[in-house]
This record gives sequence, C-alpha cells and structure tokens, in this order.
Amino acid sequence: EVEFAHGKKLLPKAHLSSPVPVAEKRAVYTGELKDGLHHGLGKLTYPDGRVLEGEFREGKIWNGTGVTFFGNENVFVGEIYEGNAWSGHGVLTLKDGNVYEGELSEGKRHGQGKLTFADGSVQEGEFQYGQLVSGFGCIRYKDGSVYEGRIHEGKRHNQGKVVTKDGAVWEGHWEADAFVKGALTFASGEKLEGTFRGGKVWNAVLYSKDGGVKLRWVDGAAVDHLKH
Repeated sequence: EVEFAHGKKLLPKAHLSSPVPVAEKRAVYTGELKDGLHHGLGKLTYPDGRVLEGEFREGKIWNGTGVTFFGNENVFVGEIYEGNAWSGHGVLTLKDGNVYEGELSEGKRHGQGKLTFADGSVQEGEFQYGQLVSGFGCIRYKDGSVYEGRIHEGKRHNQGKVVTKDGAVWEGHWEADAFVKGALTFASGEKLEGTFRGGKVWNAVLYSKDGGVKLRWVDGAAVDHLKH
C-alpha cells in the first residue's frame, strides 16, 4: 500500500483505477489491474458503445453485466457469470432476427423466457437447454392465431386452446402438435365436438348455434344424424 501524510491509503499503482487503451479492439478499460491485466472491478468501453462492467480476472470479464457480440452479428445484453456471458438473465438477439429474453445457462435458453421469432410468432414459458419444454406456454403465429396451453419439446401437447384471427376456438387435447379431442367453436356459434385423427374429423357431432344436431361423423365418415 501507499500511505500519504494525511493517513489515506491506496492500492499499489498497478492496481489504481485509470483508463487503459485496449489496442487490438480499440476499447478503453477503466478499473483495477494486476500484472498489466484487467483484474478486479472495472469497466471496458468499446467505440461502438458496448460496455462490459463488473469483476475482471486475468484480463477477462468474470462477473458483471454488459453487451457482447459473438458469432456473426449475434448480440447478448445481460448478466455475465464466471466468465460466461450467456448465463443468467439477458436479451439475446440473433442474426436471423429472432430475439430471446429471459434466463440462460451456458449459452442456451434455460429457465423462464420469451422467444420472439422474426416472423412475429412467439414462444413463452419454461425453456431447458434451448427448447421450450413441458409446461404452460404461449405461441403466437404469423397468421394471428394464438395457442395457450401445455407444450412439450416446442409442440402443442396435452390440454390447450387456439384462438384464430377470425374468432374460431379450438379447445381440448393435443398430441405432438395435432388436435385429437375437444371442441371447435366457430365464430358463428356452431360447435364441432368429438375426436380427430390425422387432421380430419373422426367421431364427432356438429351442433347449430341453438344446440341442435346438424351432422355426425362416425369413423371419419359423415352420416345423417336422423338415422342414428
């Protein structure tokens, strides 16, 4: 330590906070140093406005927050933990236009988050190692329809509901993105209720707005309800 007449103590000169140019990246570091390297609390500012701030170790950011580039035009804004710029909470903007906001682990979407695709669709819920997993989530599609319900490996699975742009509602049970059992309520008030296979009506009844039976399906074939 260096001691002055008035008794104030400072760290050795090598540890004093001072601007240090980082020539290879034209960045400026302000903070603590050790053996000529960024070490301790500091702040690294790049010409493009990006800033890394927090605890540095042996020349690299260790714990803190900031904005970093990686790959081709991918940008991360958020927490940096133990040298990993993609662990903790942050916003990840990819070169393809997709944006993820939420929790990350080792560079992957992991925990609660929201993934907005370039086409406007959205996945929101619990992610594990990059995938939206079993649990409740929300998917907004480019055509304006919205799914809310259970999701497994990024697909609609188990109980859920889709509301289309024209006001129709699909509500019931899904398996691997396919609607298999439940009711389709049209904007007109008519309702189709039953089971579905391969995207087709299987065993179901079409009800009019007032509740009367209009048509039935048995094993995929439409039949006259008056005969049954």
